[in-house]
Amino acid sequence: AVPRTWVPGLLAHAAPGVGTVTGLTLVEGPRLFHQVQGLDWLMSLGLVQVVSDQGRPVTAMGNNMLVTRAAYEATGGYERLPFSVTEDFELFLATLRQGFGYRILFRPEVLASSLAMPTLGSLLQQRRRWTRGLTGLPGWLRVGLLYYAGFYPALLALGWLAGPGVAGLVWLAKMLLQGTLAHFCFRRAGRRAPLRLMPLFELYTVVLTFALTVYRLLPLSFEWKGRRYT
Repeated sequence: AVPRTWVPGLLAHAAPGVGTVTGLTLVEGPRLFHQVQGLDWLMSLGLVQVVSDQGRPVTAMGNNMLVTRAAYEATGGYERLPFSVTEDFELFLATLRQGFGYRILFRPEVLASSLAMPTLGSLLQQRRRWTRGLTGLPGWLRVGLLYYAGFYPALLALGWLAGPGVAGLVWLAKMLLQGTLAHFCFRRAGRRAPLRLMPLFELYTVVLTFALTVYRLLPLSFEWKGRRYT
């Protein structure tokens, strides 16, 4: 679902030389599992916004993205692009290679609502597909994602070496920083941050990080548009 301001909100930023304009997406649903995904999405997009504002293109989302005709035709269209299970990201990269600029918007007038993944299994398949598209990301960003994934093993090592008290303080500091990020992201999107879910979000992150690591290491397949990939 999109607001009435969605189309004019995107078009207002399609200046000459801009190839893509990406809006803001929030996933929603009635269950706690869905709401935690919404928290994950908006905080992640907040970080993407910060990096993009520094002139470093990170990614784009096809479910809320305007592509100008000039940019699309310059790439040759999807017929000329290599196959990818993250075709929206592939198109975004192609517009950049053609010299077009981009805009990443974090505004309520371009906020689209989407359904969260219904189960953990479907969420893992979605994230597994995304990780397959990580090969197109800049090296510095892949290192950053690897660093983030290694936080919890590093926290366990810190607890072993310096004691659980020190590790607990580091974990608490991380939660406070995440809570602050969530507050500002949701406020900028015109929503109220569900800060009560932050402890549950930590459990969600631990489970998702571990499960994705296993999913990545084992030869497990995922389904996308009726086909299976490994």
